Amino acid sequence: MVLFVIIGFISVSALQIIHFYKKKQYGEIAVYSVLMASALVYAISGLTDWDFPAPTKIAEMIFEPFSDYIFGARLKK
Repeated sequence: MVLFVIIGFISVSALQIIHFYKKKQYGEIAVYSVLMASALVYAISGLTDWDFPAPTKIAEMIFEPFSDYIFGARLKK
């Protein structure tokens, strides 16, 4: 099953990257590749029961200090 997921991601990515390359959108190729690679890792982790954190946990870890700063300052007024 993992092999089918990898083949699917590679085929979809190849088609999209070719489209970006023809339009000379090299920045889009880089961003698309990073996003598809992370999606592939999460797809494989879901199939094989790896212990990866959920994307919401990662977003909370990144944005919680900003939220605490913004809302903490608002509550002190």
